[in-house]
Amino acid sequence: MFASADEALPWVDEVLEDVIALARQLAAPAHDAGDELAGRPLSAFALESVRALESYFGTRLSWRAQRRLCEIVLEVGERRGDRFARAVAYGQLGKVAGQQGDGIRGVELLHRGIELCRSVGERTEALAMTLNLVPCLGSSGKLAEAVEVAERTLQEARAAGIDEFRPQLVNNLARCHLFLGHHATAFDLLTGNYETAPLPYERTIAAGVLAEYHLEVGEFEEAALWSRRALGHAAEQPFDPFVVAQQRTWLAAALRGLGREDAARAEEARAEGILQDLNSRENMHLRVRVEEKYAI
Repeated sequence: MFASADEALPWVDEVLEDVIALARQLAAPAHDAGDELAGRPLSAFALESVRALESYFGTRLSWRAQRRLCEIVLEVGERRGDRFARAVAYGQLGKVAGQQGDGIRGVELLHRGIELCRSVGERTEALAMTLNLVPCLGSSGKLAEAVEVAERTLQEARAAGIDEFRPQLVNNLARCHLFLGHHATAFDLLTGNYETAPLPYERTIAAGVLAEYHLEVGEFEEAALWSRRALGHAAEQPFDPFVVAQQRTWLAAALRGLGREDAARAEEARAEGILQDLNSRENMHLRVRVEEKYAI
């Protein structure tokens, strides 16, 4: 048993390749029979692993490893006719695509996962995947559809008594309203969400989007305040490095808007260092983009 995520994460870093190697071995058709894995055949090991590691992948952004496991899950799921396994794989692959900036591909994969979940009665899993569908729709330019999906999902989650989905849905709903120019709606959603968010992750995202809101309306002091607040919450627990880079980029934009060029460049350098580490590890070319109008 680990006392904290700070203990658990390095352990997973060390054993992840072993998990993938074992998943590959157990994916052979010879392991489709039996109940050795808590009542399931050993070929389900990849599925159980990718589900258990979902939070780890979200924190570390170990996309290549996540894709490799998901590909094994799909292979076994298709062979065994396991629609839920395929749903899990499509859902995680769709989230990865969205995180990497390919919202169109993310939407396609997430729709597959959601449909499969609903076809086997996994309503909660389908709603969880919809949390990732909303930002993918938004980043694909389908803002009105993203708003409609977010509002419908909020209603369904509320009716099902699943309150833990609300903070993430509201953050993404508010961001869509912001980009649609509905500034007052976005501000009300974000401030309410920040005040009630129970977890550091949710407070970080809400504070970060509030920083983006204040950049949008030219309130640079407030933008800097909310960016720093977001970074403070992010420091409370192990955190997705891309989100931290985004917060530092917004802080840089706010500082530049205040005429503090040297401080802005320092924050940009910190953000670039985070992204260089992530890009070199994952062989990616991710960048954090900030609207030019903020850099006045």
